Amino acid sequence: MSRHALVGWPILLLMLAPSWVQGQADTAAGTILRVTSTDLLPLTGTWRYSTEDEPGFSSPSFDDRAWPEISTPGQWHILGIDSDVVWYRRHFLVAETLRDTPLALEIPLIADAHEMYVNGVRVGGRGKIAVDGTLEQRSNRPGVYRIPPGVLRFGSPVNVIAMRVADNVGWGGVVRPEFYIGGERRITRDFELQLMRRAGLCLAFLVTGLLYLVFYLGSRQPTYLYYALFSSLSGVEAAALASTGYWLSDSFIFNHILQHGPYHLFAFALTGFLHTFFELETRVAFWVRVVTIPLLVVFVLGCFSLTFLKVYALYTLPIVLGLIVLTMGYGAYVIVSSASRLEAGAQIMLGGLVVLAMAILNDVLNYFKVFDTFRVVPEGMLVFTGSMGAAVAYRFAEIYQRSERLKRQQQEERALLAAQEEELQTARQMQMGLMPASPPSVTELDVAGRCQTANHVGGDLFQYFTRRNELSVAIADVTGHAMVAAIPVVMFSGILDREMELQIELGDRFGGLNRSLCRSLGERTFICFTMAEIDTDSRRLRLASCGSPYPLHVHNDTITELKIDGYPLGVTENSTYDVIEAQLSAGDYLVMYSDGIPETVNADKTMFGYGQTINTVREACAEGIAAEELVDRLMLRARRFAGDEPQSDDMTCVVVKVEG
Repeated sequence: MSRHALVGWPILLLMLAPSWVQGQADTAAGTILRVTSTDLLPLTGTWRYSTEDEPGFSSPSFDDRAWPEISTPGQWHILGIDSDVVWYRRHFLVAETLRDTPLALEIPLIADAHEMYVNGVRVGGRGKIAVDGTLEQRSNRPGVYRIPPGVLRFGSPVNVIAMRVADNVGWGGVVRPEFYIGGERRITRDFELQLMRRAGLCLAFLVTGLLYLVFYLGSRQPTYLYYALFSSLSGVEAAALASTGYWLSDSFIFNHILQHGPYHLFAFALTGFLHTFFELETRVAFWVRVVTIPLLVVFVLGCFSLTFLKVYALYTLPIVLGLIVLTMGYGAYVIVSSASRLEAGAQIMLGGLVVLAMAILNDVLNYFKVFDTFRVVPEGMLVFTGSMGAAVAYRFAEIYQRSERLKRQQQEERALLAAQEEELQTARQMQMGLMPASPPSVTELDVAGRCQTANHVGGDLFQYFTRRNELSVAIADVTGHAMVAAIPVVMFSGILDREMELQIELGDRFGGLNRSLCRSLGERTFICFTMAEIDTDSRRLRLASCGSPYPLHVHNDTITELKIDGYPLGVTENSTYDVIEAQLSAGDYLVMYSDGIPETVNADKTMFGYGQTINTVREACAEGIAAEELVDRLMLRARRFAGDEPQSDDMTCVVVKVEG
């Protein structure tokens, strides 16, 4: 069904309703009703009434033609009647064929007490009305009144139904339209069916509300809580409108709370549901609470004070009903706008809202006596509540399907990540394989080195090269991290191996590496590189470096930074590189490291720094520890400084300790 058809058919019914209602009213407004079968004959419509109170008004011989007319159902404050007691009279004929058939009256909710007479004989009543008209006990419980044998007249003689109704608040009168005369069996059966139908309706609402309350307790999803409240309120109201509560207790206060209490919470529950379901960020729900609180206070006071009960009946109740209508209007705006955006569940809810709005409009117009119809709010509420539940189910089914899709997507992503993890582990093994697994065996030199990458793979590299009487130690740091730097490292390792096969000076070797990298690397990639050559016979050190932290030479507790600068490899092809020399002695240390160590940061974004790096080296060398222990201490000190902060850069360190 299209959206236009969904909205259009209730509007068409509304346009046709006045003509249908008029026909019903004309039928009920006849001067004399004719009971010709056991079928249910409505007693709603036009009666005659008087605000005087005389016992003789129940007599069939009393002439009531001068009495004005009153519409039933209808309450006095709407009809403009200001009285504590009102008499109603209605004339009817009973066919001769029904002489041996028991007849009965089905009585609706009549506020707030009544006495029912047929041809002057009392056949039933509710509550207690004193002889002087004082309302002594309220009771609105509907029921079935059997007309005793010998009371009715058959054929042409006219029968009279007379009601004496009392109320001291102002809302007295026939409230509900389920008012019939007919065969006793048919009347009893209809009353019981109506009672069971409304009780079943109430039970369906309450069970649904309880179910969603359990859902809320399990998920803490506020949409479930508001829906549970709305459904429960609907169930209580359905029970109240069917006067089911009077079968639990004949207390007026109990049934007054049962019927009118939910009115004050409907707007709160509906706006809360809409705001959580559609994730709205407005203050409408807040202002509904603000307006509801004083109205609820008057309602509560009316349960204990006759004065406040009159205020509630005449002023507060119409405001509450108006608030419900306004909330429905707001709800319609939210749902229609959400449906136009094709939000999940909105179109389902739109259909139910239209039905409920029509039911409320019907009952409000009935309440204010614009026209007489059957009151259908419970049925409309059932449709709307059902649509809300369907919308919730639809939305969460969609969420479930989406979560399943996400779950499958996550599984695929995990599989992809696992494959990538395997590839990265392979790449890590390959990169780690480029670096020596163990230190070289060189007489009177203790050598150790380690590279700790920030990711699976990184951009740092260290290497050893040995000749007959020479040890070369190299450390490199490629710009960038992870795979971006790992690929140039692999390429550089091959180029370095090739250059080391050439018997050339250290400075020329740097130049050759630089020219090769300028041709191979991208514009934004370069390599910081340091290489030390140690003559194992003379312990003479030759050093070249470009862009790396200055190597540290520790001699007799004195640390010297071997300062040498130059453009990193791969920056410009015409770069030249200087070489410095130093003499190593027994007990000396040469420490080379990448900038990942001093640039380690903690949670406060404070760097470990070059100062702490040098101090750590000084302390360790003063203890005369082995090269591997110094590497371990320096890296451990930097990681402890970082704390829980993840490693952001590769850390590499090579230490050469001179022994002998």
